[in-house]
Amino acid sequence: MKYFSGMAALAYMGLLACGNAQAVNVSFTGTLLEQPACTVSDGKDITVAFDNVAISKIDGVSYKKMEIPYSVSCTGGSSSYGDLKVKLDFTPVSWGDSKPLQSSVTNLGLRITQGTGDTTYASGTKLTITTATPTKLYAVPIARPGASLVGATFSGAATLTAEYE
Repeated sequence: MKYFSGMAALAYMGLLACGNAQAVNVSFTGTLLEQPACTVSDGKDITVAFDNVAISKIDGVSYKKMEIPYSVSCTGGSSSYGDLKVKLDFTPVSWGDSKPLQSSVTNLGLRITQGTGDTTYASGTKLTITTATPTKLYAVPIARPGASLVGATFSGAATLTAEYE
């Protein structure tokens, strides 16, 4: 019995320590929003044609800096869903800072920049935009430091997506 009365004493002391308890109700409310469906460049592939690129002029900054022409349009859903973001995914070069897009030529990459400055874009980075004035993206050829390039045709590929988050 000693064990039982010890437990009873502990329970009684717990009740004394609690004092008066107050209870309140908690309610939860919200609105479900549908994500707008977004289309990049009317669903058509984008081509950036560099044409002829002089090997000796490749500087990775300004020579042959070409705009990636894209547009984004969204329909349905709610514009209050969140922020509209674009993302460019590509395979980066294995040399240097690993940010340029790897072209079909081993020692040639395409540095992607964003905005009016010279900020390098890294693959998979999400940029917040508006459909009226999306962030401008550019591509500029960059050579692997210390490597020699020879005349050849080159290509590169990336995937551009847009969605609300």
